[in-house]
Amino acid sequence: MTEMDTMEGVVDLVTRRIDVLQYLDGSTAGKETLVEELDISRSTVNRSLRELESAGFVTRSEGGFTASATGRTVAELYREFRTTLTEAVGAQPLLSALPPSATVSHAMIRGSDIHVSEPPTPYRPIERVTDLVTAAETFRSLSTAVARPESFDRITKAVVDDGLDAEIVFEVSVAEQIRTSRADPIREAMESDQFAMYATAELPYSLGIVRDSGTSHAFLVVSSPESELRGVVINDSAAAIAWAEKVYRNHRAAATELPPPETRDDADGHYT
Repeated sequence: MTEMDTMEGVVDLVTRRIDVLQYLDGSTAGKETLVEELDISRSTVNRSLRELESAGFVTRSEGGFTASATGRTVAELYREFRTTLTEAVGAQPLLSALPPSATVSHAMIRGSDIHVSEPPTPYRPIERVTDLVTAAETFRSLSTAVARPESFDRITKAVVDDGLDAEIVFEVSVAEQIRTSRADPIREAMESDQFAMYATAELPYSLGIVRDSGTSHAFLVVSSPESELRGVVINDSAAAIAWAEKVYRNHRAAATELPPPETRDDADGHYT
C-alpha cells in the first residue's frame, strides 16, 4: 500500500512537503534552486520531489520541476485552509462565548470584520450593525437578547419612516420583554405592514441579514450567558449570506408569529 492509498497519507504528504509544493505553484525550479531558496538540504529536496511527483502533484518540465494542475489546486486549498484556521482562531474571543452546541459556518468567519465590545464604548459594535440595518431595504434577524434598546428603537423608526422591511425572530422571554418595554413603537411599526415579530423557544445566537439595492451583509451578534454584548462578526461574502439566510429560514419556519402588543395569546400574557 502506497502513501497515496489513504487520505491520511495525502494530508500527511501535503503537510510535510507544502513548502516545496507552494514554491513550485506557478513557477519552475531545479533542485539547486529549491535548496537555496527554501534553505533545506539536497536530500530533503530529493525526497520531497520524489514523493510529490509520485502523488501527481509535481511534474518534470524544461528547467526543472513545477506543480501539476492537481498540485496547484492542492496548494491553493492548503492556503485557504491556513487562512480560515487563522481567522477562526482570531474570532475565538467571540466564538468562545457561544454555547458548545452552536454551529457557525467557516463561511461566516472567512474574510469577516470582527468588532469586539470594549470599554469605554462597549456598544459600538452593535451601533455598527444598527447603522447597516437602518440603511437597508430588508432585514431578517434572530435575536437572543436586545443588547441596546435604543438600537431597537432606531430599527422600528426606520420601518415607519423609511419603509424598512423587517422580520425578527426572538426567543420567547426576549419577545415578552421587548413587547412590554417597547409596545408603542412595535405597534406603530406593525401597522405599517413592514414589520413582523416571531417567537421561538430557543436560539443558538443572534444573527441578521441586511440587503439593499447595492450591497448585502450578514452579521453574527455574540453575547455572554448573562446577555452582555461580546461583539459582532460582519461579512458581505455570498457564502456567509447564504449560510445566515439558511439558518434564519430554519428557525423562522419553527417560530410563531406574534400579534401587536395590545393582543395577548392567553390570559397570562404569554406568547405561544
